[in-house]
Amino acid sequence: MNEFICECRICKRHEEYSHHLTNLQEVIPYLQEPKQNAWPVGVEEAIKFFEQIYNDLNNVELNN
Repeated sequence: MNEFICECRICKRHEEYSHHLTNLQEVIPYLQEPKQNAWPVGVEEAIKFFEQIYNDLNNVELNN
């Protein structure tokens, strides 16, 4: 039996969110190093992405 995969915007964003969260979890140990002055590449992008998802979900709730 084929698995149903929803293609709606919220589900696609959730899939992207999960992917970025996995990447962020791999980066977090670098952030805990005391000599690290700058965030590794990708963390700022992940934060912007999470903010965008938060705003998207708020817009969906306001429109319903």
